[in-house]
Amino acid sequence: EFKQQALAISSFTASKTSPQAVKTAVTFTTKVSGVTGTAQYKYYRYLNGSYAQIKDWSTNSSIEIAPSTAGKYDLWVAVKDGSGKIVKKNLAFEFKEQANLGISSFTASKTSPQPVKTVVTLTTKVSGVTGTAQYKYYRYLNGNYGIIKDWSTSSSVTIAPKTVGNY
Repeated sequence: EFKQQALAISSFTASKTSPQAVKTAVTFTTKVSGVTGTAQYKYYRYLNGSYAQIKDWSTNSSIEIAPSTAGKYDLWVAVKDGSGKIVKKNLAFEFKEQANLGISSFTASKTSPQPVKTVVTLTTKVSGVTGTAQYKYYRYLNGNYGIIKDWSTSSSVTIAPKTVGNY
């Protein structure tokens, strides 16, 4: 005797780990088993005390979202098959505000003043970085700006000026 396997959601997964910064695209994918006929999927979310539909019933087993509102989302998928049976599954996912980029310190390896041609390393520490930070070092001397080191991923630069002055 053949027994129909019951409709079930075998997995509901996210393409990236939680948390992510707001406006980051994340794909949520549903895998099902025991489908009679064609499976349809409906996606919605619970946030700050209210439910909102993300995508109404369709045959798409995945959705991509990139919310601009930070918060702890409770994402839901409802699956129904041709027999009318409906199953649901949820997944918690957090989107956080992007931190504000800031320079937490900018230091020199030696105290000022120093004799000309003294090797001094300038080091920058930053906070709130999204992705990879890049640094550009320049100096102001005798009324003129000059680039010491153009944009790079190096957070420090070594100088040994030959010209006397207040840099």
